Amino acid sequence: MRLRDLVDSAELGLLLVTGQAGLDREVRSVMVTDLPEPSRYLRGGELVVTGLLWRASSDLRRHASSGPVRAAATDVGSEDADDAASASAASAERFVAAVAEGHAAAIAAGDTTDEELPPDLVAACTRHNVPLLHVPGRLSFAELSEWFSRRTSELRAHDTGELLARHRRLLGAGARRGVSGILELIAAESGLEGLLISAAGDVLVEPGMTVVPQLVHVLTREAVRTAALPERRVEYRGESYSVFTVSGDSPTPVDDWYVVFEGDSRNWPPQRRDVARGAARLLSAERQWLAEAREPLRQLGQDLAQLVAQEGPVAEIVARLRPVGLSAVDGLRVVAVTVEGNNPAIRVLRALIDDPQGTKPLPAAALPDGRAVGIVGEPKDDGDAVERLTARLKAIGPALGLDRVRVGVSDLVTTATALPAAVREAGYALGLAARDRERLRVAGHTDLATHEALLAHVPDELRAGYVNRLLGPLRAHDDRHHAALEETLDVFLQCSGSWSRCAAQLHIHVNTLRYRIARIAELTGRDPTRLEDQVDLFLALRAR
Repeated sequence: MRLRDLVDSAELGLLLVTGQAGLDREVRSVMVTDLPEPSRYLRGGELVVTGLLWRASSDLRRHASSGPVRAAATDVGSEDADDAASASAASAERFVAAVAEGHAAAIAAGDTTDEELPPDLVAACTRHNVPLLHVPGRLSFAELSEWFSRRTSELRAHDTGELLARHRRLLGAGARRGVSGILELIAAESGLEGLLISAAGDVLVEPGMTVVPQLVHVLTREAVRTAALPERRVEYRGESYSVFTVSGDSPTPVDDWYVVFEGDSRNWPPQRRDVARGAARLLSAERQWLAEAREPLRQLGQDLAQLVAQEGPVAEIVARLRPVGLSAVDGLRVVAVTVEGNNPAIRVLRALIDDPQGTKPLPAAALPDGRAVGIVGEPKDDGDAVERLTARLKAIGPALGLDRVRVGVSDLVTTATALPAAVREAGYALGLAARDRERLRVAGHTDLATHEALLAHVPDELRAGYVNRLLGPLRAHDDRHHAALEETLDVFLQCSGSWSRCAAQLHIHVNTLRYRIARIAELTGRDPTRLEDQVDLFLALRAR
């Protein structure tokens, strides 16, 4: 029911005091309260009915009354009256702000009289864009609640037949053409053209609206950021979009989908909004059906991934590639994932490499050591895999909470015999990514041709001893004299041994820098100006 329906009812006699622009808001329920701050009990769409008992001084709102009340007000000093007025305005501001925060539809206020509502309440409602209705003295709050319940029941009964018929047509569309069929029928019947995207930024169904990559990025980012909500509004370049969650089977939103419609659903008629919400529910059901249909094949993909990870017989690997729709000749790549946190590594891996609407089994498996390993078919000219996976990982990053995710990517291989080596290479890249301090990190085979790759596979005990032998004397000296020798050495090597650039970056004189470098040479036995010694010191700094 819209707010306009209540105002237009002669039976109720409600008077709109402020908020003409909000008359098309949907009213979902009636809540009677006199709590000073009711926001914690609001879920959105309520008509908040109040008798104003929360006001600091209810007498002040009777500004037009006479008799004993006026006489009493006259006896109060002007300063006390000002304080009371300020308190009343503050209580009105607090109440209305709480109602606005709870996304209620409107406030209906009144008591047993027909006196005008307090000006401070009217002003607060205007500031917060909350429609304010005056309840006549003849209408009890119980009568208002009963009228609303009766009227909404009648409306629901009237729409039941139409809704059931539409539901049958939509289910039929799903059975025939999947998620695209559902959205096409919704567009044909209601004019709502839906864009379907995944949490990783995949465009699954593209409607008639203009879809640019930046729009998809913004929609995905905001949807994942507010994943706890079933629906949200997103602004992009002055246009509003309503985004509804199409849930998957995960307790976390890493593999959620989102259906997007142009416009702000808060301003839609109730029937249009119901269609959008129903679309999200039907798409969720269709998703579940697709997942269940694919489930019997999942074991095939899991067995292949485990076989490759265990370096099984090549002939058996070749035999298992075809049933999962892969061919080594077309190009294969191995991706390995570890997660420190709540999300299972296998779920994150699927979000990164699986085709959301795929019908083939995904060759992916969770290994006993905590890794998840997957095999993806990839054309030789398909661009930078590390860059692509990094973008997808960042897209689902907000859904991962504080989890630390590391991803290792192998080089492209074109023979089945090279797959076990590709698994090892992805593992090496994974170890390199694990040394990075960033929360989300993807490393590829090209990163293995660096000193970081060598350091990543040096045993911890050996690396710690190497660092202590070279940098230990500097740290001990810095602890005693606060000379910043370790920092100076790091900056000096980063500046490729340039005296002037290093001194400028450290904000010291060149002569001071020369003294520090000489002191470093004395303490470490390495000359920071010689290439061979620079290599030793640089590796010690990077092995910290």
